[in-house]
This record gives sequence, C-alpha cells and structure tokens, in this order.
Amino acid sequence: MLILITGCNGYIGNAVTQKMLVKGHKVVGVDNNVKNKWLKELNSVSAIDVPKNRKKELQKWYDNFEFYKLDIYKEVQKLEKLFQKYRFDTIINLAQMPSAPYSQIDLKHASWTIQNNSIGTLNILWLIKEYCPDTHLVEIESMGTFKPDINTDIPENKFQFTYNGRVSEPCLFPKEVGSYYHSSKLFNTYLNDCANRWWDIKSTIINQGVVYGNYTNEIEETDIHSHLSVDESFGTVINRFIVQAMLQYPLTIYGSGNHKRGFLALNDSVQCLDLLVHNPPEEKEMRIINQLDEVYSINEVADKVLFTLFGNNKNKQYIESPRAENTEDFYYNPHTDILKSLNFRQTRTIEDEVKFAYENINRKRLSQLKNLILPNIYWR
Repeated sequence: MLILITGCNGYIGNAVTQKMLVKGHKVVGVDNNVKNKWLKELNSVSAIDVPKNRKKELQKWYDNFEFYKLDIYKEVQKLEKLFQKYRFDTIINLAQMPSAPYSQIDLKHASWTIQNNSIGTLNILWLIKEYCPDTHLVEIESMGTFKPDINTDIPENKFQFTYNGRVSEPCLFPKEVGSYYHSSKLFNTYLNDCANRWWDIKSTIINQGVVYGNYTNEIEETDIHSHLSVDESFGTVINRFIVQAMLQYPLTIYGSGNHKRGFLALNDSVQCLDLLVHNPPEEKEMRIINQLDEVYSINEVADKVLFTLFGNNKNKQYIESPRAENTEDFYYNPHTDILKSLNFRQTRTIEDEVKFAYENINRKRLSQLKNLILPNIYWR
C-alpha cells in the first residue's frame, strides 16, 4: 500500500511508521517537528536517547520512506500538492498535539490546540474528498472524550437508546470531555461523521487508552526510539511513575488513586493500528473502536511499577489532582470487541515496559527529569 502518516516523528508516529515500512508498504511521512518547540518550552527532554535526524536514520534502514516537513494545519496548499502527487490507499493521521495538561496552560494554548488538531483533520478530510475518495482514514482519538464514571458500558460504533418508549436511530455515544485537548478529539469524531454521511469517506476512529512504554519489535532492531517524555504534559502516567521510581521519589498519585483508565503498551498500540490498516471497514463505513487491553486504577499501576523495581509498594504519595476529575472508584467497562475479532492479543505488560525503560533510560538525564515530575498546570 501507499500510506501517508502525519505526525510520523511523534511517540506513536515513529513506531507505526517503522511497522508499516517493515511490512513493505511505501510510507510518506509528514511532520512539522513542533514537538521540539514544546519540549524546549517545558525544559523537557526524552528520557531515552532519540536520533537527531530521524529521517536520515530511517532511510538508512528503509528505502521505501519519504519525508516532508509540513504543517497540515497551516500549510494546506503544500498538503494539497501531496494529494495531487499521490493517491494514498491509507492515511494514518497522528499530527495532533497529544496532551490534556498542555491544552490547559492558558487561553493561547487551549485555542491553538483546538485549531491545530481539528483544522488539520478537516484539511485532510476535504482533500480526501477532492483527490482520493476511496482512501481509508485512520484517526486516533481518545478514551478521554468519554465520561469515565458514566456508570454504564462504553460501546463501539454507533449505538441506539430508548427514551419515553421510543428507540432511537443509531447515533454517536454521548461524550463528556476531560480537557480542551479532548474537546479537539471529540470535534474530530464529529468531523469524520460528517465526512462519512456527506461524502461516503471510509474511516476508522480509534478511542485510545493510555499508551505506555517505548518498546516495539522494530525499535528493538533499529534502535530508533520514540521520545519517552515524563513531564506532566507529555509523560503519560506509567512513564512518569517509572522515572519517579528510578529517582526514588514517591510516586505522585492524584486524589485517592482509585479512578480507572484503560491502558496498552506502545507495541500493542502499533499492533492495533497494523490490524486496523490491514482490515479496513466496509466501503462507506465509519468504524469506531475502543483501543486498550487492560483496565487498572492508578493505585494498581503505581503498585505494579514499584513491585517490579523494588518488590514492594511503599514509596507513594497522594496529592490533590490538578485535573477536574473523579478519583474515587467507579464502574468502567469500555467494549473492545472489534479488535478481539481481529485477533488482537496483548504482547507487553506494564512489568515488561518497566524493565525495558529501566535498561534504556539515560541515567545522565535523571537529575534534569527530576524537575519535571510534579504538576504545575491546574484545571480550576
């Protein structure tokens, strides 16, 4: 296949790009490298060494990779030229700012997040309509667009409900976002729904859980790692906990720590994308899936990290959550039937990724990382 991957230098983008290249597909990668600006703004660095020139390193390994430095939000004319040059079979759109805290810093960051994430998606949808209407668009959204404590199962695809004795037509499941970043993800789902209903565009919408770790089969071979961020904006909870534990700093658990989330390792996120790319939906279908393999409370995650490294769970601290969220226990059961039907199986556990990170994290950076582990961005 001919595959366009936007955000190809990102955490998931780098990993899935290598997977598609190993599969023998031609990959056109697009990135504006804005993450370097974000990290500089936060005085943050990757805990694991990453290449300075990812394009050059990838092209040493693969002759089926092309790269374009391009901003899909602001440089729509350049993006249109790519669509005029190629007829993509699949587009994996990852060119989005992936952080709830970063979107909550101030009005400037919130506004930019929504514009960047949603207008970029709108540009891609419109250009698919104009130039390659049979393309399969794969779009990663977030489980954070759902109200986690809604007290009912969270389905896949559209659902029907009964009200006052009448059964509705299929519609999108109700949402309640957790941040302005998640608002942009919610809007993208509706943009895809419009494009599907109006223009018959075929898409897969992925409500993804929390991704952790840095291992994939391809990264292990090439040593071309994804950024492993541990700051409060771009470091997901397990990655932050790993570095806190290595620093022998008490793991910072928000609130009671009994709130639940869905998790999956980076290698399994890539496995899911691989399965969905190679098993596209029916023509004119918008498929909505929940992508995670296990559900844990934050307390359980902290215990797993500590037991893996130290054999006990004694080094924890409970702090006020900077987020507007329920940190108590609640019913949480997202359905994951679609991926199971495609034979998705978990390949990596939290314990596996703790050990991998422990072996690969650059010890010389730990003192710098220590300054990044406490939250400073508050919702209220």
